[in-house]
Amino acid sequence: MVMKLLEFRTLLLKIYQKARFIINPIIKFFLSTMVFNWINSEIGYDQRFASKTIVLLLSAICAVTPGGVLVFLAMVLMLVHVFHASILLAALLFLMFVVLYGLLMRFAPEEALAAVAVPVLAKYNLHYCVPMVLGCIATPLSMLPCACGVIIWYLISIVKNFSGVQVNIKNLDEVISLFTGVVDAFLANKQMLITIAVFALVITAIFIIRRFSFDFAFVVSIGAGVLVNILGFLVAVLHFNVSINAGKLILMSLISGVIAVVLEFFKRVLDYTAIERVQFEDDDYYYYVKAVPKVNVSIPRHNVKRMSDYGDDEESEETPASGSYAAFGNDDFDAAEEEEEDIRIAEPPKKKNRFAFNRSDYIKEPAPAASKDSEIRYEEFDDSDFDDAGTGFDDEIIRYDRDEDMSSYGMKNIGPADDDKPGDDGDYETWMTLDDDDNNN
Repeated sequence: MVMKLLEFRTLLLKIYQKARFIINPIIKFFLSTMVFNWINSEIGYDQRFASKTIVLLLSAICAVTPGGVLVFLAMVLMLVHVFHASILLAALLFLMFVVLYGLLMRFAPEEALAAVAVPVLAKYNLHYCVPMVLGCIATPLSMLPCACGVIIWYLISIVKNFSGVQVNIKNLDEVISLFTGVVDAFLANKQMLITIAVFALVITAIFIIRRFSFDFAFVVSIGAGVLVNILGFLVAVLHFNVSINAGKLILMSLISGVIAVVLEFFKRVLDYTAIERVQFEDDDYYYYVKAVPKVNVSIPRHNVKRMSDYGDDEESEETPASGSYAAFGNDDFDAAEEEEEDIRIAEPPKKKNRFAFNRSDYIKEPAPAASKDSEIRYEEFDDSDFDDAGTGFDDEIIRYDRDEDMSSYGMKNIGPADDDKPGDDGDYETWMTLDDDDNNN
């Protein structure tokens, strides 16, 4: 079972390596589509920008650009929708987005997709897997894009609550009251702050534990991350009166841990049974090195071979002709006549490996007539080639020089000529054509 999984992993990785320039844009396209659809479903105030055409166009752009472009376009689309509902909210949201995007692109541009993955996956309660995956593949700085994603998630809900508030722009008190209310709601959101803190602890715990040198450190680190995630939110429920469904928290945390283990499996598999420890030194340091080899499994290739009529293994080939006749080019046919090859009696093939001599196998329908201008001529077996009993060739069979390969003309080598015959110097082989049933037998 384990070997089958490793072979399956190797196969998928080879397919991905060969087609990664196609697979990566497709994945980014579907992720972008999910992000823009989520924005339109949450704050789709402007129906012109909530159309499928706009979503597909923006997704196509994001599919061939870096991840930071997706975050930028997602922020722009949110600003457009909020601007349609409230100019003041759009202005405040613009200032927040400038700060978030600047921090994101400055410190963690490679993990920018996490900023949009968190709010999209939160819809399915799978946002817990984002910090676990980041802890496995990134540094503790990845807690910044993870925190940006959490802020965007809760910021959208705050904007939805204040989008219906009517404010007179000319009235400064109303404007200040709106800004104060949004900021207070943002800073007083305990659940957002707790989520940011717990996700940061999960990333840090996984990063620290996976750097230890004990066996299966990567799997243990993911398990520790799941435990930290569950305990962190449960402590928040007890001490900060935050409303969280404990059962759903535990279940989705375990599922997120399984997702992280699967991704880690495709990233690396280590063979802890073949650990090597090396010690060496240079002018400044003395080194203790523990080397754990990666498991690389090659996919077995199945070579299909066909048993010939005489028990020898043959490589499967496509024969250009089959039936009771062989095709010759004009040059080969004339050369054979000029050389006047010897004609001699040959014994019929022996029954071997389920091969049975049968005259009806060799006499088929008449060969197709060749046109006058055709370069192909045909020779075929008929009743005159067999004895009265139909169990062998009567008095002649075509022989060709041993160096002449007639397989390209649909003929089959049935063995060397009889060496006991007078005058045979062993330079000839016997050729004849067999039909498909004979070859398969």
